[in-house]
Amino acid sequence: DVSRISITSYRGRDDLDLRLPFDLSLDLSSWLRPTDLLFEVGEWWRNRVVSARYERLLAPRVYLTVTGYDSRYQAHEGAYLRPALSSDVTTNYGVDIRDTGVRVDVDYFHSHRHEVRFGWQGSGRDFDSDVDALIRYNRDLFERLQETSSARAVEFSGYLQDTWQASRTVELRTGLRAVAFGADRRVRLEPRLSAQWAPHPSHLILRASFTRSYQYLHRIRDRHSFLYDIVSSRWIPSTRSTDPARGTEVAVDAESRPGAWRFRGSAYARKQRAVLLPRDIFQSKSELSGPGIEVGTLLGQYIPGEARATGLEFSSGFDAPGWMASLSLAAERSRTRVPGEPDQGFRPARYDVPRSLRFFGERRRGPWSLALGLTLRSGYPITVPVARYEVGTPLDPEPVSYLYRPTVHNGRLPTYVRLDVSSGRTFRWLDAEWLVQLQLYNVTGRRNVIDRFYEPEGTQVRVVDRRGLPMLPLFEIRMTL
Repeated sequence: DVSRISITSYRGRDDLDLRLPFDLSLDLSSWLRPTDLLFEVGEWWRNRVVSARYERLLAPRVYLTVTGYDSRYQAHEGAYLRPALSSDVTTNYGVDIRDTGVRVDVDYFHSHRHEVRFGWQGSGRDFDSDVDALIRYNRDLFERLQETSSARAVEFSGYLQDTWQASRTVELRTGLRAVAFGADRRVRLEPRLSAQWAPHPSHLILRASFTRSYQYLHRIRDRHSFLYDIVSSRWIPSTRSTDPARGTEVAVDAESRPGAWRFRGSAYARKQRAVLLPRDIFQSKSELSGPGIEVGTLLGQYIPGEARATGLEFSSGFDAPGWMASLSLAAERSRTRVPGEPDQGFRPARYDVPRSLRFFGERRRGPWSLALGLTLRSGYPITVPVARYEVGTPLDPEPVSYLYRPTVHNGRLPTYVRLDVSSGRTFRWLDAEWLVQLQLYNVTGRRNVIDRFYEPEGTQVRVVDRRGLPMLPLFEIRMTL
């Protein structure tokens, strides 16, 4: 009869104080040129987790684990925005998410080759947000906006998992999870199946898996106003009127680990439904007051859609005394479809990256280390206008120009390339381990295009590129007791 109780606590906080009284185009040549736009933001994020775990050996082959936990995530955003000399906005926006629950897990070891695990969990989640803003349109016109939004969801789930070592080279794992979420209490089943065949434990391991799952939290953000969600996003629980996202995925992979080398190749296909996608892909944050932060108001800016993703990935690595290196190559496609669109076809998703390459290498010699990292990938999709037209009447002083964009994500940004270099040294001082490291982010100074806008200008269309940061040095000192 063996029992153990453990208590864990974690607290963390991150702060950001950003003041930009100059041009926000990220064009270094214009940073010293004052602009009407003034932007100041103060952000902080807090995470807190407290948990207690009780473990007991109920029988020679039965092990019980009971865990109770309470976690809380908070984010606050205070901002001052002056989009023009005659108007400004002062706003405070907050998000508070709390998750409290109990989980019970039981492990039954039928034999050294057969293990059964089952358990259940109950949890309650609270989602709160608030905004307090003062909007000054001009010297004599003010508007005060104060709103709060709250939502609560309760989840009950149970699962059963069976792991069977059928032979020396074959392992099978099957599982089933049942979940009841929110007010409808509808029970949804999530089956899982995976198999592994290892004809040689180091030279060849083959795996295959099938998973069907539901996502009961939707991540969305307001797409209209500057007042809130400048940085933070909202997590919205599914309800009777908002179905959870559901997905199915199949994957296969092969792995080999001869000596100091490791090689792995994989392929996957994923299909999702009821994914919330923007109702108006061209909507930009161009309003001061906006429609508000109520859940129904935010959901009205989105529509359930479909998503598909397929990919091939290859990775290799080398780890030996004094040397470490890794290389990964990927060919992937991610597409979405919104019902009711004219073509109703799948289009590239916002972060669809067809090709990518990542390399990391490190040389260690005594207390010194030198590392190099390379990132090379396709540019993100963008929507390129195909024509410009004007609308006006004889009474208008001049017609208004518009851009014609019949197809979404019909173009791409330029290829993204970044090279990072770092060098460090470890030493011992005052009974502590120290690390001194210098990192050079984007050492070549390449100004990658991270976004692109098209604006009608007279009879022409002006292309505006938003570029990333040039070379950025970072000096780090770390002490470990």
